[in-house]
Amino acid sequence: MLLAVASAAVGAAGLTALGSTPTAAAALQAEEDDPLVGTWDVTFSDVDADAPRHATALFLPGGGLLNVQENFPTAGLGTWGRGESNTASFKVVQWDYRDGIPAARVELTGKVHSGPEDTIFGTYTSAVSRNGVVFEHGSFKFFGERLTAG
Repeated sequence: MLLAVASAAVGAAGLTALGSTPTAAAALQAEEDDPLVGTWDVTFSDVDADAPRHATALFLPGGGLLNVQENFPTAGLGTWGRGESNTASFKVVQWDYRDGIPAARVELTGKVHSGPEDTIFGTYTSAVSRNGVVFEHGSFKFFGERLTAG
């Protein structure tokens, strides 16, 4: 009998909790439905059209961003936020240990646009600093296609 009462109380609490979460669930679903959320195979180059390079970017619901570039020693972690229409802003920080310690801080700041047929495109700038002093910067353009499992 005590088990049945406890089960009923837990069940009622569970129903109350479930009943109070549609707003949170709807917000999470809206973020997951954002066309930018997902994993992207990205090709980028200097705006002066140097040889293209490749990266993989992961835009997470809630604004998290992970970036991995070919021939770069560390992943970039950052954030993104939705702007007007099909545009979002982003900022990523990476650490470059290739020249030893202290590592160089690489900051990427840009805009990304959701394109047709699961594509993205945009521009960004980079600023490379060590001990707070910027010693290199650049401007880049990129294009990406959604990675899919099937």
